[in-house]
Amino acid sequence: MTTRRNAACSIAIGILVAATAGRASALESATGTISATPLGGGEFQYNIALKNTSSDGSDIGTFWFSWIPGHDFMEALPTNITFPTGWSVNITGSNNSSDGNALQFLAGPLLTPGNTDDFSFESTETLAQITGPSSYTLPDNETTSFIYHAAPFSDAGSEFTLTPVPEPVSATVMAIGGAGLLMRRRRA
Repeated sequence: MTTRRNAACSIAIGILVAATAGRASALESATGTISATPLGGGEFQYNIALKNTSSDGSDIGTFWFSWIPGHDFMEALPTNITFPTGWSVNITGSNNSSDGNALQFLAGPLLTPGNTDDFSFESTETLAQITGPSSYTLPDNETTSFIYHAAPFSDAGSEFTLTPVPEPVSATVMAIGGAGLLMRRRRA
């Protein structure tokens, strides 16, 4: 009798472990870049490339830029927001002295593993401000973001930070400076 109970217990525990292991391994992941283009008049266009890097086949249904649960990071209200066909956007946050703004992008067609979607918005914040610490929740920077498999809060979600891509002018200046250093070394 004890042997049967132990066997039944072992089977039940095995089923429970297998069920929870499957859920724990289904965790979406992403990487992304953000770049800025000066538009003049203190306005910048920001371009975001979001890539689904999930290795277990998890899709992305929500991309919440400049946000972690309970905190919106952007200090200026974004404008002229664009997103892939089938997606939609909500501006979240209070835009007051204790809470900033964030962009909650919701997918129509889910972003599948290995694929990239592009988003953009305009802001009066400089690239240094957007990629620096948020005054609302130090030390998080404004490019800290969250993704979910489907709708917001449909799972535990996953936090990641976008990588800034230098402005073309900055990259050119860096290349010229590097070339100058090489030439200086050769002369010495």
